[in-house]
Amino acid sequence: MMLSLYEQFRPSLDGFVARKEPVIYDSEGTEIERDLTSLSDEDRTLLELATMHNAIEEIAMRAQHTRIVIINETHDNPRDRAFVADIAEALAPLGFTHYAAETFDNWGPPEAVAARMETMFRRGYAVRKDGYFSTEPAFAHALLRIFDTGYKPVSYEWTATPEERPDTPEESIALRETAQAENLAAAIAAAGPDAKFLIHVGYSHAAELPCPDGQEWMAAQLKALTGIDPLTVNQTDLSEYNMPAAYSLLAPRVGGTPMV
Repeated sequence: MMLSLYEQFRPSLDGFVARKEPVIYDSEGTEIERDLTSLSDEDRTLLELATMHNAIEEIAMRAQHTRIVIINETHDNPRDRAFVADIAEALAPLGFTHYAAETFDNWGPPEAVAARMETMFRRGYAVRKDGYFSTEPAFAHALLRIFDTGYKPVSYEWTATPEERPDTPEESIALRETAQAENLAAAIAAAGPDAKFLIHVGYSHAAELPCPDGQEWMAAQLKALTGIDPLTVNQTDLSEYNMPAAYSLLAPRVGGTPMV
């Protein structure tokens, strides 16, 4: 658990840039040797026959049919944040107007929070007190690009005090997901029917279907609350960190362009 927290927060502390060769750890924190031969023959054939599409163009095309796009990140991979900025710029011509991120500070009365968001937007960049993960250089630069494109920032994080936090991680997750969804639903309603939201989350918050254990993450609850079917983009589970064998096979075809 402590190793996971360290890896998530390290970029905010020292501007860590992801290593060229992804590293995978076991539950004890020991590096696992990359196995590039673990693909089945069937999977290898499917990947070799797969048709590739430019990721930004594909996401923009699908985003035309919704008012909400949710994209996740791995908190220890600043490259994910640069891609979010690419997506924000591609969605702006489609009428996307608001950028919501879990990093933004959401403490205090709603009026004070709104004033901080407005101040940050007018300033054109985030300072340390505006958020946590956004103190990492790649995130800060992404915000420069996003604000310059015209997006209005929205904060929505759960802000329970220590006394209000439950005893178990499962209860904490459930309360946090509900609070995030409710905060976002309220922000979307307040913004009006013409507003379109790009929501930048971490990991499983982007899951728009209940998990096998029954947990409904933020995206699933937001979908139910608003009646809007979001476009969700997963950068974490489908990354070279989790699928090294597949990426080793596909890398020569992909090159340096994001593809789906």
